Amino acid sequence: MQNYLNVFNTLKQEPAAEFQTRHGLVFKSGEGLGAAILKLMKPEWTTDRPEELLNTNGLFFSVWVDVECEAQGIVRYNLRAMKLRAIKGQAFAAREFARSFRAQAKDELAGLPNWSYPKGPVTLFEGHFKLDQNTLKAETSKVMDHFVALTPLLDSLLEI
Repeated sequence: MQNYLNVFNTLKQEPAAEFQTRHGLVFKSGEGLGAAILKLMKPEWTTDRPEELLNTNGLFFSVWVDVECEAQGIVRYNLRAMKLRAIKGQAFAAREFARSFRAQAKDELAGLPNWSYPKGPVTLFEGHFKLDQNTLKAETSKVMDHFVALTPLLDSLLEI
């Protein structure tokens, strides 16, 4: 996992200042749940402490490699919306949030590799791309850029 984590740490360091300044996003990387993980999110999208890698609630984009990914030769990614009521209040309609996001994000998601909508409101979309050490940095950067393009939509939906 260390090789993948090294790539994720490099990605975390290189564009982090620009992403923080321009988009309000923070990067997290580390090992958790048996995987090398890279996360992007806005601090206001969670009640968890900023330094925590594994979120208990909030909206966050993750890219990871675990043993199963290695065996399949893929890198997984997803956008999760976990327990948004902890941030927005008990009246927040998670299913409506997921439905609205999916309806409005189709064009941007079309550029992502092997993506799909899983059932339920927690994982807003998920996908994977080929695990290749030579292209891992570039491919991860591409899916991150797609996520960044979705942040204005996510902000507007969270204002509801």
